[in-house]
Amino acid sequence: MHLATSSVTQGGSTRGLQVSQHQTPLPRRPSQG
Repeated sequence: MHLATSSVTQGGSTRGLQVSQHQTPLPRRPSQG
């Protein structure tokens, strides 16, 4: 969870999306925010 947030701030939206997909499915990402 923390890693995903860090990634988005570090790389950005594009990178955050890629990392999120690898770690957790798409339906899980929107739930976090």
